[in-house]
Amino acid sequence: SYKKIIDSAKKILRGQTKDIEKNLRTQISTASKNKNFELANIKKKQLAALQRIKLKQKIISQVNINQDIINLSSIGQKTILTLMTVRKGILGDKFNFTIDNKLSLPDKEIFQNFINQFYTHKADLPKNIILPTKINKNQTLLEKNIKIILPQRGKNKDLLALVKKNADLVADRMPINPNIKKLLSLQKLLKL
Repeated sequence: SYKKIIDSAKKILRGQTKDIEKNLRTQISTASKNKNFELANIKKKQLAALQRIKLKQKIISQVNINQDIINLSSIGQKTILTLMTVRKGILGDKFNFTIDNKLSLPDKEIFQNFINQFYTHKADLPKNIILPTKINKNQTLLEKNIKIILPQRGKNKDLLALVKKNADLVADRMPINPNIKKLLSLQKLLKL
């Protein structure tokens, strides 16, 4: 039925494929015993496709933890804020947000403002938010007991660097006046 297909798709997206694989193996076996080799072949192809999808899902933790990793990159008055989700230990979606930073707000304030707006009405809240800088917790984070993690080393530090690299790549592709780009490069080089 249609509902079964939708439920199976949801399970696959969540990385919960064990039952689906078992069911496909049973269907392959039953079809082969009944000499319905065409159906067995279709189910075998579905099982192979499911296994390919599983391989592409990047498992980053054996712990079933939900966390968001956020970092940013600025170029001129534009800031790219990148958010990556981890759900049940599996690296999930990546979102890039372009922020006009005409007031040249420091990174801490950008993170603070983003988190206050983004998580206030969000239903799927993570247990942890990984950031490169400390922020003040807003009411939503306090009520939902969401921890802010500032990693110094380990997997979380590596994930934060990965998200930073993604933000840098998006920022580098932004259209910007070549003269301003040169000035920004010089500013970066001189650490001004």
